[in-house]
Amino acid sequence: MSRPTYKSFVVPLRSTPLAVIMPVDSRKVFGELRPKLPGYISNLMTLPTSCDAWVHERHIYKILGLTSSKTHGQYHALSCVLTTIKNGKGGNKREKAYLVVDPKYACCTFAPSSSNTHQIAFSEHGSLETFDAGELHLNDGVLQKPRWFRFGQSTCCELSTQLAIVAEAVGDVSVDMDDTTRNRRQSQFKNFFYERDDDGYSRSDIPFIAYKFYHQLHNVFKTDINVKFIATKKDGTVDISRRAFVGMELNNFEGLLRQMLAATTNHGNFRASNGTWVWSLTDRLFSVSTGATTTPRASSTQAVTPATTISGQRSSCDLPLRRSNSTEIPDPLRHSFLGDLKLSRVEILSQLDYLFHLHGNSQVSINSIHQDDLDRHQITLPQDLTIEDLHGLSPRNISNVLYNIRQARNKLINHLSTHNLASPRKDQLLREWQQDCQLYNSGMNLEGNNFAKNNSGNGALGLTLDAGYILRHIMYSFGIPLLQMPSLWAAFYYLIMRKPIPKRAIASQTSIWNHVFRVHLIDSELAARVFIEFITVPSQSGFRRSFGISTDGSKHGGVNRNVVLMTTNRSSDPAVVDPSFTSLTCSVTNNKSSDFNAKKNVDTLEKALGLVHLGYFGGGTNDNAPDAQLELRKTFDLIIERLESSPDPDIQKLAYHNGVKRRVITMGDPYHIANLTMMHFSISAWGDTNKDDHRQVHHRQVLQTIHTLRMLDPAEAQDNFERVLRDMNIPIQRLKTKNERIQRWLVNQRNSTDLLNMMELRDDDGVSALVTWALHYANTKTGLARTLGR
Repeated sequence: MSRPTYKSFVVPLRSTPLAVIMPVDSRKVFGELRPKLPGYISNLMTLPTSCDAWVHERHIYKILGLTSSKTHGQYHALSCVLTTIKNGKGGNKREKAYLVVDPKYACCTFAPSSSNTHQIAFSEHGSLETFDAGELHLNDGVLQKPRWFRFGQSTCCELSTQLAIVAEAVGDVSVDMDDTTRNRRQSQFKNFFYERDDDGYSRSDIPFIAYKFYHQLHNVFKTDINVKFIATKKDGTVDISRRAFVGMELNNFEGLLRQMLAATTNHGNFRASNGTWVWSLTDRLFSVSTGATTTPRASSTQAVTPATTISGQRSSCDLPLRRSNSTEIPDPLRHSFLGDLKLSRVEILSQLDYLFHLHGNSQVSINSIHQDDLDRHQITLPQDLTIEDLHGLSPRNISNVLYNIRQARNKLINHLSTHNLASPRKDQLLREWQQDCQLYNSGMNLEGNNFAKNNSGNGALGLTLDAGYILRHIMYSFGIPLLQMPSLWAAFYYLIMRKPIPKRAIASQTSIWNHVFRVHLIDSELAARVFIEFITVPSQSGFRRSFGISTDGSKHGGVNRNVVLMTTNRSSDPAVVDPSFTSLTCSVTNNKSSDFNAKKNVDTLEKALGLVHLGYFGGGTNDNAPDAQLELRKTFDLIIERLESSPDPDIQKLAYHNGVKRRVITMGDPYHIANLTMMHFSISAWGDTNKDDHRQVHHRQVLQTIHTLRMLDPAEAQDNFERVLRDMNIPIQRLKTKNERIQRWLVNQRNSTDLLNMMELRDDDGVSALVTWALHYANTKTGLARTLGR
């Protein structure tokens, strides 16, 4: 049978570990605990050694009174106690913080073996849990396997078996359990614990759990099962009657199961009293507004009927004697008072919330609290509530008051959230929320939003432009390396916000790199602000200014891109017109339709300038292709449509000029027209080139022939050219050649310049280096290389 690890009801803290971890110094932990260590050690080693269940270490925190501090948590405090006992001593003599453990407790190994004479052992088992690491710890906590304590030479079963039994009892099994059974167990296991009406839990679930773990609990079930009361249904499930077990043995199992529930789950209250172990669950089934309880099967004055342990002894439940004034909850602690939402009572709720929070963390005790404790924690009780009233509260009343406070908190949070007001977080004390409100009222700002959805369409968050600009200024001004930036960010976040930085508030190294070192994002924003100031100012003649774009497709590395250029003004003075252009985007596109490109153009312009300034768009240029002309017209029409659909009348007016609806201005690219003119002129004057006819005398054929010769073997061509230059005592240069472009005369002009410069390389006798290089191929090579050289 599988042994699942039970973890669902173990108390979690905060479950999100962060990237920055501040290690806990064990010497500081010992120094802080040194005065209290002898008491902790004595209390631990004198605990009763007759417990049938493994006890989770969080119960040990409460039993010993271990608390968290600014530098360490309860986990480290318990580790310090255990280590000191194992070593028999602790501390540093030089620092005068040395401690020698009482010899009767010293050198306990805490090993779960028969050689352990102290009869106290623990074992690390289960999945990692998050334990508190102290207030100043930058992480949410430390991840460790929980420690389970055994008191006595043995328990009724193995730890893994106990966890599996509890998982079955509370319905936390993901396989081999139908939804009806799971829901019943999850909702009724507390009723079983308190012996209330449990909707068939005791009648059907208890025998089944006992049958499933019958062989592992040999100390409990010493009599064989009566198999005639066990039936297998058609669907394969097992139906077990309680008569399959001996009545006393099944009662013993029920008492053991209650003990396991209290020792294992976070609902439990497990402690030692008068030499025995006592336990109870935190009851949430009361009508706390009136103090009345639901009708249990047992007496209403007793939460749990004492159960019989496997040893045959009766164990008492966690029911301390009530004082005479503990029968009722004081009025200031009732739900009718706390739940009445009034501003004057928020302060009272805040004080009580903090007080009972300290009680839950074992920093104070409600039943023994003094005025000094209230003054130390700066707590003021309500006018009608006295310290004597707190001393008279029973454990059940304390549980009810906690419920009342939580209900009043939830009511306050819902009320504030409904009206879009700043409300406390679920894990935040009302006192901390009040302090945040006081800081805000004093002029301090809230945490800025540094993240926004990127433009990739996947909904991922990225740094905002303002955040990238600030990080860029910090990193370059103070010389901070990229690797240190996230850690410093997290550290300063805690310094400013007084809480660990959540995942949503920190950026990775990759995100910082993308937003800080991609300078064009920031430069484009700054340039757009200058251009907006220019475009909104009328010209010297009083006319509205406008801007245009030029778009075209480009292919690089087999990827199609849509290039958008926009006219702009080079001068920072709005009165000075100095025309220029800037690149808006060269994004990848797999769709060349006019509708798609027009929408993409408008989205790019709106992102750069905003909807208001789209109204100054006038038109643009293109290469006279029909689809390019259509794209420009649709771009303009889409901008006019967005302007007219705006609810702002001032924006709607931008679609008109002097009451006349504007029309697009389209202009064929003059450079493209010039290219066509030059092409036809070249063909008319010297004729067209013949493909692969390298003997043809033609100015464009020279460009292509030299380039083809070099590309047969670029390395050899460069070596031959350098050898010729050395022989002629000419400085070494790079051999530059390019293809001829029949419709790209600006490109041909630049390529021809390089060719003419190489033709001017001559020796003292006037012999051309380029001709000598070509003759080398004509005289030494064969085939195409010889033909090209000649």
